[in-house]
Amino acid sequence: MQTDSTILVTGASGFIGAHLCEHLVRQGRRVIGVAREHPERLPSGVTARTADLSRPEECDRLLQDLRPETIFHLASHVAGSRDLRLVRPTFDANLAAAVNLMLSAAAQGCGRFVMTGSLEEPDSVLAAPSSPYAAAKAAAASYGRMFHALYGLPVVIARVFMVYGPGQRDPHKLVPYVIESLLHKRPPRLSSGTRPVDWVYVADVAEGLALLAAADGVAGQTVDI
Repeated sequence: MQTDSTILVTGASGFIGAHLCEHLVRQGRRVIGVAREHPERLPSGVTARTADLSRPEECDRLLQDLRPETIFHLASHVAGSRDLRLVRPTFDANLAAAVNLMLSAAAQGCGRFVMTGSLEEPDSVLAAPSSPYAAAKAAAASYGRMFHALYGLPVVIARVFMVYGPGQRDPHKLVPYVIESLLHKRPPRLSSGTRPVDWVYVADVAEGLALLAAADGVAGQTVDI
């Protein structure tokens, strides 16, 4: 990433997006943060833009106006439930939005397109995804590899594991939920604890994403964070 280049961060008002924006601003980067809702939550030093990325025309207009050198696509509808009602919103927010943005980026050109995947994605193409969210994220990663292979878009997929840290506003996430329960002297209601997962601090995730934007030889690849 060139110091004076424009960096576009989608999902900039979210948990990881806000930390990434702060990390980039501290590096002296020019950061444009995109949020569909709550642009007022963007960190200091970030220029706010509002856009619905599920609409192709809004993606085209955004990239035509900004011409970013680097794109971090973090916007997502995060919900691990198997509820049938989640199929449409996760498709729109996690797959359609990613494809729309990659189409616009392929037409406009950019130096690096970093998109976030998920540990929920199945490890095999033959395995059934565990939720609508997992299916949409896996399909978006597949499209990302295709955009690199067929159209030369320098896409890198960062498969992010279980993130925790300050500013995590979702009270149902394990770490804030347990802390909040104990502070109120309530025993937290937990499952069996038999599923192994890796926990990673949000500042480390932000640093890892920033490094992927500048690393050599990673275009078209999936990198676990």
